[in-house]
Amino acid sequence: MRIAGFIVVIDSYLVRLGLVSILNRIHGIRVLKEFGPGDPFMAYLKSHSVDYLIISQSEFDRSLDFFVSKPDLLEKTVLIHDGQGEGPGPGSEQHNTHSIIHLQEGKESIIRKIQGLLDPKLNSDPE
Repeated sequence: MRIAGFIVVIDSYLVRLGLVSILNRIHGIRVLKEFGPGDPFMAYLKSHSVDYLIISQSEFDRSLDFFVSKPDLLEKTVLIHDGQGEGPGPGSEQHNTHSIIHLQEGKESIIRKIQGLLDPKLNSDPE
């Protein structure tokens, strides 16, 4: 089985730590790198291949021009939405990000979403 590489870019240390802990327990996933606020994650993404990127809405919004120039990366991007405001910001609505995880979601829901990235058949409804 191929191991999927994840990059995590979340401004909150506690949220980042919790998500990485969940990811490390899912078979078939490897967290390649973690970035916090001010860390040069865009430079890393320019020179490294990534299967999936999990990024907080605030970091995504600050880096929107970078994502607009990399539409293939948008398809590999999962947003962490903090629940503030009415929904994910303008970048995620106008561009095709892969999925959204809300901060209020429980561990099992997050695991299902992540596993669904690795195996899209898990996201389909049973007939």
